[in-house]
Parts: sequence; C-alpha cells; structure tokens
Amino acid sequence: MTNIVYELGNQVQEKLETSVGINSITYESLLVMGMGGSGVSGDVLKLLSDTVTSTDVTVIKNYNIPNNLIEKKPFCLFISYSGNTEETLSGLNEAITNNFDWAVISSGGKLIEKAKNNNKEFIQIPSGLQPRAAFGYLAQAVCLFLDNNENTNFTSKIRESGKHLNELLSNSEDSEIEHLASSYAKQIMNKTCVIYGGTGLTELVSSRWKTQINENSKAKAFTGSMPEVHHNEILSWQADKDGSMENFILIFLRSPFEHPQIKKRFELSEKLGVTNYLRNGGRVRTVKLRGVYSESLIIQYALPLIVSEGDDMMDYLGIYKYEPPVKMVQLASGKKIRYQDNPHFHVYYKFPNLKNVPGMFTEDDMVEITRKIHGTNARYGIIKKIRLSFWDNVKDFFGFGDKWNWYEFVVGSHNVEKGSDSNGFYDTNVWYDIEKKYDIKAKLWDYVKRNPEIGDGITLYGEIYGAGIQKGYDYGLKEIEFVGFDIKQDGEYLNTFNSKEVIKNGLGLPYVEVLYFGNWSQEVQDKYVFNNFIPNTKVPEEGIVIKDYTGAREKVAKVINPDYLIFAEKHNVGDSH
Repeated sequence: MTNIVYELGNQVQEKLETSVGINSITYESLLVMGMGGSGVSGDVLKLLSDTVTSTDVTVIKNYNIPNNLIEKKPFCLFISYSGNTEETLSGLNEAITNNFDWAVISSGGKLIEKAKNNNKEFIQIPSGLQPRAAFGYLAQAVCLFLDNNENTNFTSKIRESGKHLNELLSNSEDSEIEHLASSYAKQIMNKTCVIYGGTGLTELVSSRWKTQINENSKAKAFTGSMPEVHHNEILSWQADKDGSMENFILIFLRSPFEHPQIKKRFELSEKLGVTNYLRNGGRVRTVKLRGVYSESLIIQYALPLIVSEGDDMMDYLGIYKYEPPVKMVQLASGKKIRYQDNPHFHVYYKFPNLKNVPGMFTEDDMVEITRKIHGTNARYGIIKKIRLSFWDNVKDFFGFGDKWNWYEFVVGSHNVEKGSDSNGFYDTNVWYDIEKKYDIKAKLWDYVKRNPEIGDGITLYGEIYGAGIQKGYDYGLKEIEFVGFDIKQDGEYLNTFNSKEVIKNGLGLPYVEVLYFGNWSQEVQDKYVFNNFIPNTKVPEEGIVIKDYTGAREKVAKVINPDYLIFAEKHNVGDSH
C-alpha cells in the first residue's frame, strides 16, 4: 500500500494518450458513468465542476441512464479502468441507442474499442494496475476532460500537486509520514471504522477512505457526512447499552473550508461522544480545559439501584485501571539474551502513581524528590550464581578459588537479562555501551570485595537516556548517559539515604538529579510537576519521583507531569502511565 501512495505523485504527472479531437469537446450538461475506483474519479470531476463552473454534472453508478436525463441529452463520459465494466458498458449502449454524444476514459478493453469504432474521443491511461491503484491516472484524466471544456487549469494544478507530494515524501525525515500513517493504522486495527466528512471534499475523501479499507483490508467500514448524520445516525452513538460501540472507531475528517455550522456540529459531536477526551480503546486521556488539567470525565448514568456516597462503582460501570499491553521483546541473534534466568537478579519495583494512592505522604514525612527521566531502564549486578560452571566446580573442588566463584556480573534491561551481543530495540547494545563508558563492572566488583556481606547479590538500578533512546527526549545530548537511583542488596532495597551513598560514594557513579530535600507538602510537589520543561526547550519534563528519605521503603511514588501526557499523546511518544 505504501507503494501506491508514492506512485500517486508520479501518476498525476505522467502525460496521457488522448484522441485527436479531445480538445474540441464542448458540453453544457454532463453525465458521468463509472463504478468502484473509476466511479470515484467521476465524483472528483463533479466536485471540481460544482466548485468552479456552472456545468450541470450528474454521476451515475448503475446500469441505466435515468429517463429524466435521456430527455436532456447530456454529453456522456464513460469511465472504466479495465474498459470492460458491465454496468458502464450497459450505459454506453443506451447512449448509442439514444444517439448521445459521448467520450471515454479507460486503459483499453471494449470502451476504447467502441470509441475508436464510433469515431468518439477518448483518454487512454496506462494498463496493468488494479483500478483502485490507478486513481492518479483517472484523476488527471477527468481534470484534462474538464479543462478542455471549461478553460480551467486543473490539469496543471494536479501535476504540480504530484510534484509537491513526491518532494514531501522524499524530504520527510525518518519516514515521518509513514510513522504517522502507521500510528493511525494501529489505532484503527481490529476496529470497524465509521468515517464522517463535512464538506464536498471531506465527504468525497471519507467515501474513498471507506472503500480503500473495504478493498485493501477486506474489512467493514462505513461513511457519512455532516450535517445529515445529525438527523439520524448520531442517535445510535448516544445509546450503547450492550457495549457494541467498543468495536467501532469514529473518525472525523475536517477541513478549513467547512461551513461554520458544520464546524459547530463536529464540536458538538465530540462533546456528546466524548471522543475528544478518550484515547483509543476508551482510555481517558489528559487534556487542558480552560487552563485546568483534567484526567477524568463526568458522565450521566441511569442507575437501577440505590447507592451511597463513597460506594465503589468501578465494577458496576465497567471502569478499570488501564494496564498497558506487554510489549514483545525484540530479541537479537545469539544465545546470550535471556529472560530472567537468575532469580536473584530482580526486576525493578514498579512503584505507583501517587494519584492512585492519595495520602501516602504527609507534611511530617522527610522526602527526596528526584527528576523522572524518560529513557530506558538498566540493571547491573554482582549476583550469586544458580549453579557453577564446570571450571568453577573444578576450582571449588581443589580449593583454587574463593567465595567470588559463586558470583557473576549480570546486565539487564527492565525485564530481560542481556548478553554482550544483544542489541534489542536499539542500533547498539546500549546497556553494555553504558557499562563500558562508566566502567560499571569493575566498580561493582571493587565495591563488593570491600563490602563482602552481600548475600544473594547486589543490583544497581538506573536509567539510560539521551540521543536515540526515546523519541523527542534526547535532553540536548549527543550521546547516551546514565544515572543510578536505587540499590537492592540481598533481596532488599536500601533506603533512599543508603542507596544514594552507595551509588555516589561507594561506586562513584552519577545519581539521579535531586530537585528537593525536606518535608513533603502539596505546594512543593506541585512546584516540581506543573509547567516544568526541559531547559531551553518546549518539551515537558516527564515528572518526578518522591521517596521517603530514611523510613519505609514502600513509601515511593511517581507523579507524572500532565503536560508530558498531552505532549506524548500529540507526538506519539508513548507512555505507560
């Protein structure tokens, strides 16, 4: 399908073969007959004609010419890419019977044959494509046909648009257009699309999009247009008693040329269907309404039972905490990438979002607030082995080794142990790149030999960030960097104070940036969450992490910057919050 898009620009620029007298055709009323992808080009011609001329254009997608048109004797244009479409040929035979003047647009077949046999004019386009893949040729042909009668310059404009399209595609950095298209495709995947337009142009595009989904994806899709849908279909979207709407996705096609009242109708539809405030799949997304952040909806609901203030209605209303789908891990070739082989090499604790545990902190709590960096998780550990290797067993048996024979250096992302040849999602093995840059292995071994009572092992947790790690979040860096934020020793996390001491002084590694140290308060928390941006940019910080400094380890939570959530949604950054 991508090739079809790229080819479109070429098609509208290619010179088409025409008969000698095509430039002399004149008409006051025009009847266009065509089916499928060929019929769409007739819709294009009608749209252009309605916009810039006074010519009466009628598009028929059927077998017969209506009786009221037979009396008017319009000029007839028959469009069929193959030249053999049954319905179009039936209409052509009627035109011949009624002695109408006519012309054809086709790649060949019986249409071109009949035009030549009857000395009628034609525009012939290249053959060998599926009709829906020849839209550029057909669109250019109808523009050429219109120009010859109306003295317009649509042919020149459409060729210029093709040139512009090709330039746009070739100059798009990192396949931005393909990425955007892929993002939209993922949103509508496994959904039934309902596409609404609001002008002649968007109505035509919505119809074309619908048929492309039908033909190319072999999937159901439906279309309509404003304001008509507000007189009928809109009522079906307001009533969803059986949850059937979950299988549908509503798409609005907007245009700066739409009527002001149509604009209002689209806005009303968004409010009624809360489409403006929901992510795909019914997730509430963060919005800013009149300067106030909102991550919730107020919905009127008819309850057939008596409830009291404070009752949990989540199960009854079918409201659940969103859990992101588990991402498939991209495995590199080689046997050294492995899923959590060593049970002592623990994944990092997923601490909660503070909004889900209100009241965790009070003003009596001494806390450390650190910057939450949008990067990728990294673990480095000296971990007790599950079993010894053959050589380690030999050394152990003869007494050649020491207790450290039973320990190994292990590297991992959040969920997966990494071998030195494992690249995963990135161009290089960023976990080992960071290990080499900061000499983490040597520093960990040095630390544990100075502090040998590590039990099952010690694990350093941190974040890799910078160039190439997360889209839109390079933090102005030309390479990748690392910060540590936690230590687990013998299966237990150290408190915040001790973790920082081990990372900074015991290992000599950078510690995550501390924004605040002192007693917690709502005012302090808000200061470091709202309206915070990466220095010298308009990119919002991801948020903060709040930890009890010396006390209970379970008192750890994140607070996400709502500006980040809005930014991530708009720029397809992706988040799991």
